[in-house]
Amino acid sequence: MSCLGFDCVRVLLSGVLACVLAGNALGYERAERPIGAAVRLAVPPTLDGEVASDPAWQDLATFTNFKQLQPDNGEPATQR
Repeated sequence: MSCLGFDCVRVLLSGVLACVLAGNALGYERAERPIGAAVRLAVPPTLDGEVASDPAWQDLATFTNFKQLQPDNGEPATQR
């Protein structure tokens, strides 16, 4: 069996569409991805392992609500 132009593309796209629709019907949805931004520090940090008391990190936003991949995909992270 050979593929002839648009017929092959049409079959391929139909298969992809069927997979996407089947995934949505089974309840698989894209999770919202967290958004974070890197910022330039006003003062350089002191590299001594003490993050909480370092003024370089005081006014920065924290990243929270991490999700785990394994062992329970999509559940809240169990490690900090």
